[in-house]
Order: sequence, then C-alpha cells, then structure tokens
Amino acid sequence: MLMNPMVLMMVLPLLLVTVLPKMMNDPDTKREMEQMQQNMNVQNQMPEFSEIMAKMFGGGGGSSGGGQQARRRVQGGGGQRPAALRR
Repeated sequence: MLMNPMVLMMVLPLLLVTVLPKMMNDPDTKREMEQMQQNMNVQNQMPEFSEIMAKMFGGGGGSSGGGQQARRRVQGGGGQRPAALRR
C-alpha cells in the first residue's frame, strides 16, 4: 500500500518541502549550491542544441542570403502542384 505510485507522488514532495529548507541552513551545503549555480551559468553560454543542429544540417548562419532563398521556396515559390493534388 505504501509503495503505491499515488502515495509516493504525494509523500515525496512533502518530504522534499520539509527537508530541503533545513538543509539550506547548513553553510557547507549553501556554499556547494552557490558553486553549482555558478557552474550552471558557465554552461548557459553554450549555444542551444537546436542552433547546433540547424548549422549542422543546412540552416547555416543567419547573415548569408541562402536562408532567404529557402524561406521563399517554403512560402510557395510558384512551382507546380503534384499530380495527386491537381483538380
């Protein structure tokens, strides 16, 4: 009964809410948390995964004109419709 997922979902957050504030009163833990936050700020300077994939798979840089041509094609460059869609 106590290992029921619904019971665990109710008890674990309650436990975290009661235990974490008490842990933050400890100066060593507080120092470690500040160091972890500083390390996270350094990692935030990395480009996003979507930007890396766009550059790798043909998105390229935003300053070149190639992106404009691709956008024009997607918006309806006036090509013929496939035979299945013609009426």
